[in-house]
Amino acid sequence: MENRSLVTIAEHSKEKILYMLEMAKEFEAKPNRHLLDEKVVATLFFEPSTRTRLSFETAANRLGARVIGFSDPKATSSSKGETLKDTIKMVSNYADIIVMRHYLEGAARYASEVTTIPIVNAETAQVVHHVIAGDDVSVDIRGDPRLVHAVVSHEADKRAGDAAALL
Repeated sequence: MENRSLVTIAEHSKEKILYMLEMAKEFEAKPNRHLLDEKVVATLFFEPSTRTRLSFETAANRLGARVIGFSDPKATSSSKGETLKDTIKMVSNYADIIVMRHYLEGAARYASEVTTIPIVNAETAQVVHHVIAGDDVSVDIRGDPRLVHAVVSHEADKRAGDAAALL
């Protein structure tokens, strides 16, 4: 099965990016949809974040998902030496999608390679943040829990120049 993770915008075609921007307008008009009923979104924040974490959690809640996760890795088994691989595999047993922010470059890519559920990069360094993360993303799983569309909100239209540079 195709990996439906969203690790970097550079992996997507111009058409897919434009589709995400168009979907963003629809979500802005009607943000509270129950497209994620019966789904669980895990937010794993291995480094501090307030706005980005709350943004993803709010988006998931507005779409009807239940949210689990952590914002302080010191309160997890990773503080006792659990590997990222073990953490991702364990959380994959509980969630339909993982949104993660990690201090190591490449961590989201690695996570997407060790699990079958989608990984959404909530910023590892500067890879994604300026285009699709932060307070600009809603997560939408339609039908198949492995199908992920990251929907960039209308707010991202203000930064269309950033996205256009990638096209």
